[in-house]
Amino acid sequence: MNSGEHGSRRKFAVVILFCAAAMGLGACQSSGYRPSEDSPPLATIRRAGGLLFNDDEVTVYSDGGFVIKHLSGKRAGSTAGDKLPPDTFKNLKNGLEATINFPTAYPRPRGFDAYEYSLVYKGRTTTWSDASVRVPDELVQIGSLFNSAFLIAAERERAAQEGN
Repeated sequence: MNSGEHGSRRKFAVVILFCAAAMGLGACQSSGYRPSEDSPPLATIRRAGGLLFNDDEVTVYSDGGFVIKHLSGKRAGSTAGDKLPPDTFKNLKNGLEATINFPTAYPRPRGFDAYEYSLVYKGRTTTWSDASVRVPDELVQIGSLFNSAFLIAAERERAAQEGN
């Protein structure tokens, strides 16, 4: 890997960590985002599996907004949305663009209980799991973003329930 690639991966990792904090802690520009017809989906990542078999999806739109959908579990059917700051969104798009050159599947070894991820970007689906080997850093970071956002959101929900 040359130094330019290493720098790009490091920058993408920083962007992903910021996005996780923004999504989970509500540090984005606005709350209650609803996509408009003028803002088609840019990318969607879906996470399914784990010990409790959760199934959740985040769709990022071309204007920087995103919507989280809980497809199963105790929050099934609920959604939340927000908007990423412009620089974060720009860097996220650059990171997503890097995934175009990756293989489309990173198989999960047999016998592992892990989250399975599916990223759809520019009509191309890339799949991997927590247990897959040789997964590019960008995909690992996208999975980490997803997991961090949901862990933080669950903690905020728990704290809000305890406050009532």
